[in-house]
Amino acid sequence: MRGCVVLLILGFTSLKSSERIDIDTIQRLLPEGESIASLQKLPGGCTNNIVLCSSDSGKRYIYRSPKERLDRRCFATTCDITSQASNRGVSVPMYGTSINKQAMLMEYIEPVLWPTYEDNAQPYISTMLQLSKFHNVMRSSCICVPDLADTIPFSFIFNPQPPHYPLPDQYSQALCKVGQYAQALQPSFAEMATICHGDFHTGNVLLSRAEDQTLRPWIIDFDSANTGHPYFDIAKFGCKFAEDRRIALLQHYLGEEPRPEQSRQLRDMHALFLMVVAKLRLSKAFEIAKEKEIPLMSLHEMHEVVSAPDRTSFLTINDWLTDPRQRQLSALYALREFIQQQG
Repeated sequence: MRGCVVLLILGFTSLKSSERIDIDTIQRLLPEGESIASLQKLPGGCTNNIVLCSSDSGKRYIYRSPKERLDRRCFATTCDITSQASNRGVSVPMYGTSINKQAMLMEYIEPVLWPTYEDNAQPYISTMLQLSKFHNVMRSSCICVPDLADTIPFSFIFNPQPPHYPLPDQYSQALCKVGQYAQALQPSFAEMATICHGDFHTGNVLLSRAEDQTLRPWIIDFDSANTGHPYFDIAKFGCKFAEDRRIALLQHYLGEEPRPEQSRQLRDMHALFLMVVAKLRLSKAFEIAKEKEIPLMSLHEMHEVVSAPDRTSFLTINDWLTDPRQRQLSALYALREFIQQQG
């Protein structure tokens, strides 16, 4: 390796083993003739180490690797999806991957903060166009559609099976309703199925400023991608919006006014998204609480929260990531919203 590598991260040598940076792999993935000038570990990667690499030519790259080693086949699939998205201009340019080291090297995009929809709807509309392009590109990969329970969003709700922990009766009743949604979607699912992003929100869409000053979206982080219903990505992306705005996003995604059946399917996906939130957050809350011996709500208290006529949204809970009790509460709010939507 030529030159001197400047490590801009404090405590680099004391990082956990899962957070250590593989300098040799970064160097191998760089374009021929370039060498590392500096490395800076970036915050924000929940399950991945994210490193900003500056080369001696002045170019900047993002090195990305999972903190915990993944199944080799799963990582290879993620790389393939990322590569296809990159080749079609949906995701950022990709320079190399290492399946053995489970690493990717991509172009660094100087990010622009997301504006509110009211201030500037253009990036939201452009994101729907990019999402539609991604789904269309990946649809050919769905040659064999698996069992509906193994597809997004149902795989998030049913698989893997949660550990045994107390749940209010309303949760079991809600699962029965999820089964009815699955039956209703079954006839058209094979035609609709594609590779879905699975975790589609503004945090996984980078914005950069184009020469004409418009904001250009780049879809990133395909770790949760799987076969599924494409409207789930729209439902998650638009979960903070009112229904009429989600329908407007669907119209931009389709390039035409949605038919009543298409609007209904988006409403169904929004409802199922609420159940995904309830399932995943409850599971994680109990897991963390058990590990750290933190008391959570009793079965009776959970039942009371879900039964309350209150319509407070799960989106109002801001510290759910750090507090398992707040995570549990937000999950119960999502479950209550799902039940209330059923009328």
